[in-house]
Order: sequence, then C-alpha cells, then structure tokens
Amino acid sequence: MEYRISRASQAFRTMYNTWRGTIPLSTRIRIYKCYVLPHYLYNIAALGLSHTMIQKRLDIAHRKHLRIICQVWYPNMISNTELYTRTASIPISHHAINYRWSFLGHILRLHINGQSSMCYDILYTYTYRNMFSSNNIRHCGDNVYTLPHLLNDDLSYLPEGIKLQFPADLERLTTLAQDREAWTNMTSIIYENRIKPKNEQIIGKIRRIRQQRTQRAKKPCIRLMENRE
Repeated sequence: MEYRISRASQAFRTMYNTWRGTIPLSTRIRIYKCYVLPHYLYNIAALGLSHTMIQKRLDIAHRKHLRIICQVWYPNMISNTELYTRTASIPISHHAINYRWSFLGHILRLHINGQSSMCYDILYTYTYRNMFSSNNIRHCGDNVYTLPHLLNDDLSYLPEGIKLQFPADLERLTTLAQDREAWTNMTSIIYENRIKPKNEQIIGKIRRIRQQRTQRAKKPCIRLMENRE
C-alpha cells in the first residue's frame, strides 16, 4: 500500500505546475483521473486490504491530491462531501468495492464457460478448508485479510444472509453470476450498505441478524406442525 501511494504521489508531483495553474477545474480533474488515479486503482480488485485500511491510507492520500487540485489552501477549509461533489469523484474505498465484485462476477462466469482460473481455485480451496475446519479453532494474532475474507465480509451486508464459507456457497454465487442483471443488483445493494455511515451500518447489521434468527426459529416450528399432522 505504501508503494502504491508513493507511485501516485510521484506522478502527482511531476504535474504540480498543472494543478496550480489557471486551467479549468474540470480539465485538471480529467488529467488527474488519467495519469494519477490509475496508480491507486491498479489491481485493487484483488487487493487484500480491509475497507477500514483503505479509508485510513488511500482515501486520505487521494483527498489530499483533490484539495491541491481545487486549490484549497490553509486556512481555507472544505468538507469531504463538498470536495467529492466539486471534483465529481468518489473515494478509493468505494472504487475497491465495485471493482472487487465485478472482478468476482467475471471469474465465476469464466468458470462456467470452462475457462477455470487460479483465482477460482483459490476461492474453492478456501471454502473446502472451511468445510473441514473446526468451529472451536480461533485465530490468534492480527486479523487475516485476504480476498475471500473481504468477499465474505461484504456479503454480510446483504439481507438474504448469503455467505462465502463452504463450496455450496461458492456454487450458489456462481449460479447467481450468470444473470448479469441480478449480479449487478446484488452488487449495488452491497455498495449502498457498505458506504453508509458507521451508525447506520451497525443498526442495519442488528436488523439483519434479527431477521436471520427469526427465520431460523420458524423452521423447527413448521417441521413440528408437519409431524403432528
């Protein structure tokens, strides 16, 4: 991540006179998206960094560049929301969510067409190991951030309770990816719930957990009623 920021900053500094010049803001933003932004977004679909880590490092560096392009200097101030609105941009963390799920849909569709890839094999190995791992085993140390972990974390923002833990879950996602419209709708739901403020995210998670518990509690009752009949 540090190398990614240094490369983007180096490309930004080479055109520093352009950002401080009298060129219209829309033109400066187009130049920035063409020459600097790709350094942030390169291969970000497979980047094993959590949403919080990207927000704390990449988003901050990105906003620093946008403030210089808008020529907002201290003591003048501008909020993050107004900054993104003025520059017609979105945070790097938001780009990462969209790229990650469009990349996964592409990989799953390739597998159905008989063109298996290394990424799909990694996902299948991850789910296959989870099928035989014990629930009592707990990881010691820092949290593990890999692409399967990030995808499973994103799926927790869906109200349907879809997960990526076992091979059956991967097959379900593979079937869903064949319908591009349904896949796009699912990705938009994940994106909208992911970018909500922290308080709204916590409330939404509590509601989804309660819905899942009520659905699980109803299933045994239905089975008992069928057995009595």
